[in-house]
Amino acid sequence: MVAAFSTTQGTEPVFVTRTHGMLNDSDLTKLEYSQVRISGPPCITRIRRGNLIFCTGSRQEVSRVVDGSRAPTMFSFFLLFRKIKMNSTTEIAEIAHETNRTYCQTLGDYSQVGWDFCEQWQRLSALDGVRAIERGIVTRPEESHENWWKHKEDEGWEYGEKKNYNKALGALTHPCMVPFNELPIEQQTKDHLFFAIVTTLLGR
Repeated sequence: MVAAFSTTQGTEPVFVTRTHGMLNDSDLTKLEYSQVRISGPPCITRIRRGNLIFCTGSRQEVSRVVDGSRAPTMFSFFLLFRKIKMNSTTEIAEIAHETNRTYCQTLGDYSQVGWDFCEQWQRLSALDGVRAIERGIVTRPEESHENWWKHKEDEGWEYGEKKNYNKALGALTHPCMVPFNELPIEQQTKDHLFFAIVTTLLGR
């Protein structure tokens, strides 16, 4: 299930809990600039065109909102209770990339740049991850991490305590090139977000 939010103030939603009415499968509802918040752990990504935010998660997670009495941000609110299939692998990779970038910012990491400005190797990494899920090679978030790790090794990367994207400064290194269960929880979350975004947009 996918829900889309268009913010008028450029800030992210906050998570609270209250059940909102369900919609029919084919319904698309827009509540004009209602103050809403979403609950649960849906993925959040800001699309590069305008201030459109996509949230993915289970119907139960994403369909809970509040009336906005304490919400600090105004949103145009969209709910679509059916799976949306995107035919473009590139579109899905872009949304997954932007999801990761926005999530990194919540961790205080502002080093990631938008899809239009990132290096080609970053785009290829995201595309490889999407294709692995699309072809059924990857069926779990843990496998998504393993696929990412293998892709990194194939491209000449190795483990290092700090990231190094610049060959001129030495070996290409990344601290997340370790088994999934050795990753910090915030890094594991990235794999869960990527897998949830891709499977949702593939219509699975």
